Amino acid sequence: MAKTTIPVELSSTPGITDNSNATAITIDSSEAVTFAGDVQAPGLYVGSTNTGYDFYNNGTSYLNGNVTIDADLTLTSSGGIFLGGTGSANKLTDYEEGTWTPTINDGVIASATGRYTKIGRMVTVTYNYTLTTLGSSNSMLIVGGLPFTSANNAPGSVGSVLCRYFTKNQIVSYVDYNASVITYYNNSSANFDQVSHGEVEASYDNDFEATGTHTYFT
Repeated sequence: MAKTTIPVELSSTPGITDNSNATAITIDSSEAVTFAGDVQAPGLYVGSTNTGYDFYNNGTSYLNGNVTIDADLTLTSSGGIFLGGTGSANKLTDYEEGTWTPTINDGVIASATGRYTKIGRMVTVTYNYTLTTLGSSNSMLIVGGLPFTSANNAPGSVGSVLCRYFTKNQIVSYVDYNASVITYYNNSSANFDQVSHGEVEASYDNDFEATGTHTYFT
């Protein structure tokens, strides 16, 4: 322990002398200061536990006022932020954003790009791709490569897509539950009409292109 010079006005205070055996305040050779107990001031109490630090104001545990963090804040894998309440439904434990690459189940896909944002269980993807060569006319058009698998409970989710050289009137994207692929359906007055490769181009001389956005839950 480094030698600490005690001001004369504190030299008669028990526990704050050069030869005291108390260790409530320790200053090591690098001049780091360690407090073994709690730090108190009028109206403010900063206490420690085995799991972290609490801020108290007049006996109530909370942060009274705005808090500014001028640096990165990292939460552990089990940590989170409670928003609007303290129940499990109010706990946000995940945020992530990045890129993903759409794939095709049949044919040749080109210029495939995608981005995603995940907030808690909600995932929103955007994408664009072009089919330069179609797959078998009877095979369903399936886009893979989603960054996360959807939750294993019904229902699925519906998204929007804008297409070029599409033969039918209206198309929507669909992510089933417990799935990591996008399929397409044409709105129909009859049964669900899943779109096949043979239905996406008016002519094989045209390259089908799709730009879409889809939100689903994990």
